[in-house]
Amino acid sequence: MTITRIAIPTDNETHVAPHTGRCRGFAVYDLAEGKATKVEYRPNTFTEHHHSHQSAGQQRCGHGHSHAGILSGLGDCQALIAFGMGRRLADDLHANGFRVFLADTDEVESAALRLASGQLREIPLDALCHHGHHQGS
Repeated sequence: MTITRIAIPTDNETHVAPHTGRCRGFAVYDLAEGKATKVEYRPNTFTEHHHSHQSAGQQRCGHGHSHAGILSGLGDCQALIAFGMGRRLADDLHANGFRVFLADTDEVESAALRLASGQLREIPLDALCHHGHHQGS
C-alpha cells in the first residue's frame, strides 16, 4: 500500500507526543515524491482519553475503552508515526490497515520528512506492547 497521508501525535504541533492516545492532537501530512507537506492539525477530540479528562467527574455513559474515535478521526491516513503506544491501540490500528512507524526524532516535521524519504522503520506489531517512552534525541 502506498502511504500518501500520515498522522503524528503531538502535544504542541512541534514535538512528537510521548503517548499516542493521550496526545493533544495530531499533525497530518501528505507525502509525495519524497516530500512531506503539512495538511492540518487535528485537535484530539476523538480518543477516550480526551473525553475522560474533559471535566472532573464527567464520564462517558456506558462506553468501554474503544479506539473507534481515533480510527474514524484519522480514517484518511494510512500510517502513524509514534514513539510507542499501548498494545490495544496498535492492534486496532493494524486491524484497520494502518502502518505504524517508529519516530527516531522528537520533531514532528523531521519525522514526517524522514518517513517520506524512506528513512523510518515500520514497527512490528509484536513490538508495540508498551507506551511511548523514548531516549532524548
